[in-house]
Amino acid sequence: MQRRYYANVSAASNSTNDYTIPNGDRLVITKIIGNASASCCAKCELIWDATGTPEILMSTHGDTLHEFKDGLELIGDGSKVLRIKLTNDSDTSETMGVYYEGILYG
Repeated sequence: MQRRYYANVSAASNSTNDYTIPNGDRLVITKIIGNASASCCAKCELIWDATGTPEILMSTHGDTLHEFKDGLELIGDGSKVLRIKLTNDSDTSETMGVYYEGILYG
């Protein structure tokens, strides 16, 4: 499974993209890439349970690559959201994004 979300984010705003893991399924993330190098005021985040008790899995103000040797396991309950959040605090629009890959076990 691969998911990516890249967007041109307006000045002083953010953009999000959500994915809900189906109830009882497991997503094992093996790699996360964040791209926000164009501006010091741009931030990319991957957040688990974004609408409940948020846990930031990755956050970068530049370009980053996180690889998980044993995988990062998330268990779906049908309501917890895995959110990509792109934040632009600059006064101009910025293109940024997050890409992650893993295995979904159903």
